[in-house]
Amino acid sequence: MGENLVSNPNFIGDPSDWVGGGTLVGFEFVSGLQPNENNISTALKILVDNNYQIAQQLTLGSTSTYYVRFYVYSESPNVNFRFAIFRFQPTYANIWLNTITSLTQNTWTKYTNSFNLTQNDLLTIQILNNNTPNVVYMTNIYLGTSSSYCFNKGTKILCLKNNEEIYIPIENLQKGDLVKTYLHGYRKIDSLMHSLFKNNINEFTKSMYVMSKQDDMIDDLIITGGHSILVDEYETEEVKNNHKNLFGGELDPIDDKYLLLAGKSSKFKQIQGDDIFDIYHLCLEGETEEHDRRYGIWANGVLTESTYKKIIYNII
Repeated sequence: MGENLVSNPNFIGDPSDWVGGGTLVGFEFVSGLQPNENNISTALKILVDNNYQIAQQLTLGSTSTYYVRFYVYSESPNVNFRFAIFRFQPTYANIWLNTITSLTQNTWTKYTNSFNLTQNDLLTIQILNNNTPNVVYMTNIYLGTSSSYCFNKGTKILCLKNNEEIYIPIENLQKGDLVKTYLHGYRKIDSLMHSLFKNNINEFTKSMYVMSKQDDMIDDLIITGGHSILVDEYETEEVKNNHKNLFGGELDPIDDKYLLLAGKSSKFKQIQGDDIFDIYHLCLEGETEEHDRRYGIWANGVLTESTYKKIIYNII
């Protein structure tokens, strides 16, 4: 799911391989910086002039929603920093991701975004800033496929209907229905998406997994391998570290619960074969119109996660 591109020579490359406007003044790894929230104090130091540099091209081999995450840090005040991905196939397009405006001097800024790609897109990652010259530090640079937060058709979601909490099959839900959340009351459904999914046992995020009915469950739970249930703690320290790596260096909890991926949990078994599944994505309204987050929700009696609005919008 995640790949640390700081240590990936196909991304960093030799400075002489970088192309584009602007001039690369310097390029090195430095340590001893003020640590970011992950306690990382070693970063890639990039010195450029007044325009931009483009890194080596990457080829991503499958149709998917990808995410990028990194921290950026500047020694200069009021720097505008842009991160873009250029698509060359099948038709040229540039995917401008959000601009980080006016970076606070000597302070780490976390950046995360997701975007949709088609199969065999050839990509170039671009870094742009507006100061002359400028020093930018980047660390925890990850690019990977976003988790597919998908439920199998027939999965029952705990909702509030006619002032009664009941489980409703996800395919019968509609925008505006109230879903019970873990710590945030009942929240309206913002959007639902239905798609067909061919099981691929060679990639856990593209395969279906099943948790057999047990304890307070009302039925078996079938979800994609990139979908997580919410737990108080990980099964082992090894599983915890594995998740930290897969999530781009961070565990990204929901409220006070950890995310345990179905495809990386002993609670689930992978479904074999290449059958086609009907799957559903579900996201809930945030506290404000702009607020986009995941919530803990109950599916077949198991506390699991909803998805982000931006994931569904990017897929659409």
